[in-house]
Amino acid sequence: MMKFSKTVVNDSNPLVITFEFQAKENLYEEKTTYIFNNEIIDFTKKPDVKKEEIQERGRKLFRLIFTKFTENTAGKYTLNIKTNNGSEINATSFVFSPPFLYEFMESRRSTEGGRMEVACMYTGFSIEPVTLNWKEVTPREKVTYRLAKSVDTSENKDIIAWDFLVKSDAGYYRCDAVNLHGNDSVILQLRVKDRLAPLWPFIGIIIEVIILFSVIIFYEKQKSNKKSAEKEANPIRQSLLDDNKASELSEGVHHRNPVD
Repeated sequence: MMKFSKTVVNDSNPLVITFEFQAKENLYEEKTTYIFNNEIIDFTKKPDVKKEEIQERGRKLFRLIFTKFTENTAGKYTLNIKTNNGSEINATSFVFSPPFLYEFMESRRSTEGGRMEVACMYTGFSIEPVTLNWKEVTPREKVTYRLAKSVDTSENKDIIAWDFLVKSDAGYYRCDAVNLHGNDSVILQLRVKDRLAPLWPFIGIIIEVIILFSVIIFYEKQKSNKKSAEKEANPIRQSLLDDNKASELSEGVHHRNPVD
């Protein structure tokens, strides 16, 4: 059994799994196969792991060397040896890891009154159970009893749910995963939009139309008031203008009369 810590494996400090085959007279291996979680390892597709065989006096060592080790590499490793006499020898090694949680790449958004479910999912390998918990980063009143949590360990996840969102539910929530080999945490940001948020663009257009209409009415009213003020300020001039218009209309009428 081996335990894996997140930052200890690299080119200068590789992780090595060693299987030992005791040599016996007239007994040797004809074929060796490495198996990971019940699947044969294809080393051509795994550049970060290589195999090595070392012959020593009275024994032979078979090694798997990992220069890059991630949460997906933890698991069950088996060496299958087929010997020259037709028998098979199997050796198994378990590599355990702490839980690794998938990051939330962006905040989750919903509208007031809506329902929201968010799954906290982990990967890794451990025989011991993983404990998952949701916590609000900045606790507020009337929040703890609003959280409806369900756990489904068979799918490596824990779900936090809100049946009826309110503005006060917006904030940051942390998911914690713990087992005997370590722990991990991720942060979720929840945003809750106002219920009228989808209508704001339409409301904005209506407001713009009302403002434009109001400006036009104000401008026309100002123009009319200005003309009225001019008439009141120059009554003699306005009287002359009116007389001239009346005279012009009279002359026009005479011109249209037929000549006898």
